[in-house]
Amino acid sequence: MSSIYLQSFVRELLNYNARGDFDSIAKEILPIVNSKFTVHMDKADKKSETTGSKAEYLEKSTQTITRAFSACLNDRQNQATSFIWGVYGVANELFCVYLKLKKLNLYKSIIRSLQAAGLPQVEEFPISQQITFHYYLGRYEFFNEDFAKSKVHLNSAFKMCPAHYAPQRRRILTYLLPVMLQTGRLPKPKLLDQFPQLSAIYRPIVSAVHQGYLVGVEKAIEANERYLLDKGVYLILEKTKDLACRELIRNTYKIVGGESRLDMTHTHRAFNISSEKELDYNQVECQVAVLIYKKLIMGYISHERRVIVLSKVDPFPSLGGMQT
Repeated sequence: MSSIYLQSFVRELLNYNARGDFDSIAKEILPIVNSKFTVHMDKADKKSETTGSKAEYLEKSTQTITRAFSACLNDRQNQATSFIWGVYGVANELFCVYLKLKKLNLYKSIIRSLQAAGLPQVEEFPISQQITFHYYLGRYEFFNEDFAKSKVHLNSAFKMCPAHYAPQRRRILTYLLPVMLQTGRLPKPKLLDQFPQLSAIYRPIVSAVHQGYLVGVEKAIEANERYLLDKGVYLILEKTKDLACRELIRNTYKIVGGESRLDMTHTHRAFNISSEKELDYNQVECQVAVLIYKKLIMGYISHERRVIVLSKVDPFPSLGGMQT
C-alpha cells in the first residue's frame, strides 16, 4: 500500500504545474517521503523474516525510488524550479537501500547518471544531502578498496558534519579511520578522544602498527572481531598487519644503522620477537617479498646473501600508491 502512495505522490509531482516554489518541495519533501518509504519497507522485510516469509519489500521499493530519481534527473525545465533539486536526496536514498541489500555494485549506474546529467555542482544542494552523498561515495570506494578516493569523500563528509551531530560523525569515522590507516595517516589522539567507543578499538591498533608490534595488532583486532565484522571493516583492518610488518622492518633498519643492505638474520629475529613466537625463516622471507610486491618497501631480496637490498632513495615510500 505504501508503494502505491509513493507512486501516486511522484505522479502528482510530475503533473505539478504551479512551479513557483517547487525547488523547495523537491529539496525537502521528496527525499523525506522516499526515506520514510524505505524505513517502512525495511520494517516490512524484518516482519516477514520473523514469520518465515520472503523478505522482498525493500528490494521492490527500489523500483519506485528509481522512478522518483529519474523524474528528478530528467527534468530539463527552468533550472531554478526544476525537479533536479531533489535528485541528490533521492540518490542518497537509493544508495541507502542498495547498502542494506548488500548491492553496492549498483551504485555505479547511479553515479554515472549523476555525472552525465549536467547537474549543478553538488555544493549547491542542501548541506545534509552533500554530507550523505559523500558518505555513501566513501563507502562505495571503501568497498572497491580505492582508499585514496574513499578518504577524500569520507573526509569531506566528516568535515562538513556539524560537531553536535556526534552519532553521524561517529558513523563516518567508523570507515574513515581504517582508510586513514591504509593511506599511511595514523589518527591523532585528539580526534579519537572525542569518540570513546572508537578510541577503545583503534588506539591499540594504531599503537601496535606504529611500534611494529605484530601480536599487538592481532590481539587488538581479535578483541573487537564481532564489532568489526558487523561494520564490514574487519578484512580491511586485517591489512594493517602488513603496515605493522613494514614498521617493524623500518625500525629494525634504523636500529642497525640505516644501511641499504638489511641482514635477514636481523629481520627474522625481529619478527620472532614481535610475533612472540618462533617463525620459520621462509615465512619471514615470504612476508618481506609480499611487502616489496605491494610497494610498501622498495628493494629486493638477495637470496644468495640473505639480505634485503633496500632502495637508497626512498626505501619506505608514502602509502598513497600502495597495492592491496
